Amino acid sequence: MIIARVSRIAVLIAVGACLIGLGGCSHTTSAISRETLYNSLQAMADDSTVIVIGTPTSERVASDTGDNIDFTLDTFVVDTVVKGQQTVEVHDTITVRQTGTRPAGTTNTKTSGQSGVLFLDLGTRYLLYLTAWDDASEDSGAQYYITGVDAGIYVASTTDGSDSFTRANPDSGDTLPDSVTIQGALG
Repeated sequence: MIIARVSRIAVLIAVGACLIGLGGCSHTTSAISRETLYNSLQAMADDSTVIVIGTPTSERVASDTGDNIDFTLDTFVVDTVVKGQQTVEVHDTITVRQTGTRPAGTTNTKTSGQSGVLFLDLGTRYLLYLTAWDDASEDSGAQYYITGVDAGIYVASTTDGSDSFTRANPDSGDTLPDSVTIQGALG
């Protein structure tokens, strides 16, 4: 009886410690758990391998990691490099990876897929904060994921090629400006 009581107490303490430990480490935006919430563009820029402006031109779905998770892979044509000039050049085509797939028939960036991710719209100009995806094979080309899940997505404010971009998800939990210019993208 004493052993059973001690075992129950030990289990309760262990479960409580796990809950407290997990609760302080991440923030969940829909179904995606995040370790880092950004309080400045500079912090997000520092964590990004490259910061680019461009347009997604095509999209496909892949389950290429061996763990039965679908990824949306956007072919993204770079027209401006803000950070990472040694890695990416103007007119390069890179792949932007996002966890999950877009729900059938949706095209709006603000429509979340089953993963809770805001997907890129084909033909829309973006300023993206990107981190190199280390698992890319040499024959798959340069692949990146968006820094901060969707915190690193800014949408062109106009279609005239101006330098102003608006946060795609102002409710991501990050403390970031609602709009940014190319000159202010590094924070």
